[in-house]
Amino acid sequence: MSSLRTGGELVYLLTAQEATGPIKAYSPELMVSDVYNYARISSHDETAAAEEISRMVARVKSFLPKLHSLTIGPGLGRHANVLDAVAAVITAAREHGVPLVIDADGYVPSSRCATVAFHRHSSLACATAASLPGCFW
Repeated sequence: MSSLRTGGELVYLLTAQEATGPIKAYSPELMVSDVYNYARISSHDETAAAEEISRMVARVKSFLPKLHSLTIGPGLGRHANVLDAVAAVITAAREHGVPLVIDADGYVPSSRCATVAFHRHSSLACATAASLPGCFW
């Protein structure tokens, strides 16, 4: 929402399939797309979870050419499989030269990525004390 309020004309919100309905109802101006299914990505069936991780990374990668920047973190949660997928997304965004904004829950997967390395002109970290526990950098 802050992106829209500060002048963003087209804002994509990539989220879990289970969250798309409530988000669309809250703000019809957002372009809401599901990129993963939480039930599958958190499954105890390792094969199903691995397939959903791959699906999530591929879906987000398909959006990268359209993006002027990518914000990672708010509302992300702490499930290990989601964080692994997001670490791969961060790496892909860096490879595509997409500027990153890392905030809140985004610190955990970004701390797993050697490539995030907070480049001076392309990454922004918005830390609060609550965001930092469990981050090792």
